[in-house]
Amino acid sequence: RWVGEKDRGMIDSRNLFRLQTDRSFRRPFKERTKVETNNVAIEILVDLSGSMEGSKIATARMSVIALAEALKELNFQFEITGFTSNWDRKLVATVSEAKAAGTDFTTFNRVSQSLEKHIFKPFGEMDLTGLTMIRAKADNPDGEAVRWAAGRLSQQKQKRKILMVLSD
Repeated sequence: RWVGEKDRGMIDSRNLFRLQTDRSFRRPFKERTKVETNNVAIEILVDLSGSMEGSKIATARMSVIALAEALKELNFQFEITGFTSNWDRKLVATVSEAKAAGTDFTTFNRVSQSLEKHIFKPFGEMDLTGLTMIRAKADNPDGEAVRWAAGRLSQQKQKRKILMVLSD
């Protein structure tokens, strides 16, 4: 990346006009600096909800494959996960018992389905064959899934962390 307003280096043509317009301007040079990019962990989270069915999930799958190939070639640490929800008989029974005991569930948006988490390519592995399993399924508990993915990402030792969510 280029950093401008330097005392020496290459002439920064975008700042030459300032030599004429600003009498106090005396640094029309730029220098190239190298930014360390290999100290990054990347989490790609894919929405697998039913609304992603058809061309949306196909586009998401192709995008993830392209990203994964590029990240692998650049030697970045990355993980690809997905989320949807699943009807949960045990959860329904527990909620029914809690309702019978008087628990108020009006603030809950989902009481019969559990978060279904998929890890298509974990950190530390380079095998991308799991990406072919990206398929749309049921509902989308977005907030819960982002919290789960952020928790996984926070466990990585890299200094910078990036969470990307692919959704409709």
